[in-house]
Amino acid sequence: MNSQQHTDVTFFRCPSCGTENLIASSEYGVYAQCTKCLEQFGLIETFPFLVRRDFLSVIGEANDVCIQAEDLDAMAADVVKQANIKFHNAIAEEYEHDVSTFDIFRPGGACQQRLKETLKEASKTSGGDVMLDVCCGTGNVLLAGKDEFVNCIGIDISVNMMKIAAYRDLEVIGADATNIPFPDGSVNCVTAFSALHHL
Repeated sequence: MNSQQHTDVTFFRCPSCGTENLIASSEYGVYAQCTKCLEQFGLIETFPFLVRRDFLSVIGEANDVCIQAEDLDAMAADVVKQANIKFHNAIAEEYEHDVSTFDIFRPGGACQQRLKETLKEASKTSGGDVMLDVCCGTGNVLLAGKDEFVNCIGIDISVNMMKIAAYRDLEVIGADATNIPFPDGSVNCVTAFSALHHL
């Protein structure tokens, strides 16, 4: 795994109170602290997680979630997130080679070509400084965006997927896609590839 150089913590907003008052922390296991609400944000397996305290329990209890098919329509949002964490942590190593996703990741394939063209146009239109990929997984969109944007940052809640992206030298942090810790106007382009159906 690479030794990640995490984006300056002052770039983010506090996911608890919404202010831009985050400072880096020197306290062991703490990545950042909000100077307004005093919430601390830690690391999970070397990845900074900028999530509200109650969301940490969603992450921590993900391995224990059991989904019953008859409950799908009434499933609470947190249970959906836990199921996604559990599934994506389990399949991370095989994800890009699975029959259901293989064509998406095929080098030079139609999907990769379309992705490159779309990001090239998005960079021209947006100014090309910072791209945020929501639900970045193993880093497919981040890899494609590296040639078009000065900075590419991904957020995800699956540590095992983020490990693969980090191994590819991509910048990733743990964050909840429904509470993105970026201030308004701080990024030029936001992407969410093959992600919305998970929310």
